[in-house]
Amino acid sequence: MRFASNFFDRNKSSLSKIDDFARLEKWMNEHPAKVHILESATILEKEYFKGFGDFALVVTAPFEVRIRRAMERDSSSEEQVRARIQKQKMMNSLDQLELFCSVPFEVCENAGTTDELREKLSEFVEKQG
Repeated sequence: MRFASNFFDRNKSSLSKIDDFARLEKWMNEHPAKVHILESATILEKEYFKGFGDFALVVTAPFEVRIRRAMERDSSSEEQVRARIQKQKMMNSLDQLELFCSVPFEVCENAGTTDELREKLSEFVEKQG
C-alpha cells in the first residue's frame, strides 16, 4: 500500500489540477504498489478521474464526526466546515454513488479510531487479491 498525498491543492485552478493529476499518475507508475491510496472528498466527482483506477473504496463517517474531525484537523470553524461539506456532492449523496463513480466501488464506514480504519483498509486490500 502506498499513500499518495499533497497532489491536489484545492486553491488551484482546474487546469493546474489536471497538471497535478498527470504528476500523480507519473508518481504511481514510478512507485508500483498493489494499492495506491488517494485522499480526497471530491476526487470521484472530477471529470479527469473518470475511469481512473480499478476500484474505489469510499471512506465516510457520520456527518457530525466529519465536522468534528475537520475542525480538529485544520482549525476551521464549524460554519466553515459545514460550508465545505455542503459542496461535496458525492459525499452528501452516497445513496446515488453510482452516478459519480465510474469504477466498481465499496463504501467503508469510518466512525472509529485510526487503528480501526487501518484494519478495515488491510482487510479491503486482502479481499482485492
